[in-house]
Amino acid sequence: MQLVISPTPVKAVIAIVVLLLQPFLQKLAIADSIPILKILDEIVVLILSPYALRVGFVHFKNDVLFRRAMSLLLAYWFISLVSYCFGSAQFSQFIYQFLLDIKYIIVFLYCLGAYRPSTTEHIFTLLFKVIVLINIPLVLVQMISPVLYDSLFPLGAHKGIFQTSTGGYLSRTAGAFWFTGQLALFSCLSAGYFLIRFWLENKGRSNQLFALLSLGLLVTTLSRGEIASFILASGLTYLFFFSNQKIKPVAFILVGLVVSLITLLNMPLITKTLLELGLIGEALDVSPRAKMMAAALSVASENFPLGAGLGTLGGQAAVVFDSELFYVYGFQYEWFFERGLYLTDTYWPKIIAESGFFGMFALLIFYLYPAINAALGKYEITLTSAFTFFSILALFINSLSSPIYNSALFVFLVCFLIGGLKHKGGADEF
Repeated sequence: MQLVISPTPVKAVIAIVVLLLQPFLQKLAIADSIPILKILDEIVVLILSPYALRVGFVHFKNDVLFRRAMSLLLAYWFISLVSYCFGSAQFSQFIYQFLLDIKYIIVFLYCLGAYRPSTTEHIFTLLFKVIVLINIPLVLVQMISPVLYDSLFPLGAHKGIFQTSTGGYLSRTAGAFWFTGQLALFSCLSAGYFLIRFWLENKGRSNQLFALLSLGLLVTTLSRGEIASFILASGLTYLFFFSNQKIKPVAFILVGLVVSLITLLNMPLITKTLLELGLIGEALDVSPRAKMMAAALSVASENFPLGAGLGTLGGQAAVVFDSELFYVYGFQYEWFFERGLYLTDTYWPKIIAESGFFGMFALLIFYLYPAINAALGKYEITLTSAFTFFSILALFINSLSSPIYNSALFVFLVCFLIGGLKHKGGADEF
């Protein structure tokens, strides 16, 4: 009897539900008694791996656009391997980080193979609606009675606050997610999805309702990055996919004016952030992310052109194996190093340090490749192409401040429809 691994949208949703349960259960008091929760996402990715590899080989052989995209990823991995061979990292260090880094491509390939026309879109819509409806009462409880919420979820990293310009404090909601950023990014993706459905169908109160509910959830998180991601990604999506060709130059100007207005209204906050990042002035105490980026740029320059190798700086392997680069660049004197904080809180500094500028460029183009093709008009204008453009752009913006590409859950949400990209001319291609 031959075992046939056949991915379907339903199986993909089951994987998403499991990945959603992971942060939810980790917030409960019983989480410490369930050690498997910490590696649940790795287990899911491991289960998906056999079929993902099979899908990859089939599409690499038959699809030109897919082959071009994968060539970029293979170039990044080749650079990472060569840099490891000439670097000082241990082999186990290299393998540890490599296994963490392949989450994105495994989930991406599984979604590519699991797509079924119409069925996938229908299931995806239901999934978003259910997650939104589950989070609304939890967010209301957190806003009305933070003490009650904290007693229900004592272990979550959801106790962040936002300081207003007047000196007051506002709570930042997390709902069923582990921390605020996760709810914010989900709400951003959900709002974009239902907004795009409304633009395409030009009707449907359900799309309007869930877009507004998702935006409401997003606002309650007070997450500036995700709110900015939604504004920018949705604006560009409308510009490239839905605006009239004759008024497109005007639309570009309007988008520029909106971005400029938002920038002016938030100039004090932007100035403060730039000071913390060490990009302007002479800040005595730059942020941990700025420290990591500065170190990454130095590592890439000193190990030009291939970087220092996987597992050396900015990733989980560097922390687990106590990378020597932490001590070379003075992290041992920083307060956050002693507490084990912010050492994996970024993504691109890790890529720059470990694979150099060439590796970073190859990986960047790979991540944005479907969105670039969509923006260039290589795909038919459908829900799949518009949402793929929106979600990939939103994920990239989020990656500037978090290691989101290592999240199997959000890669699933971004890539769920990617198998439905239809090349102009009638061919179904990546």
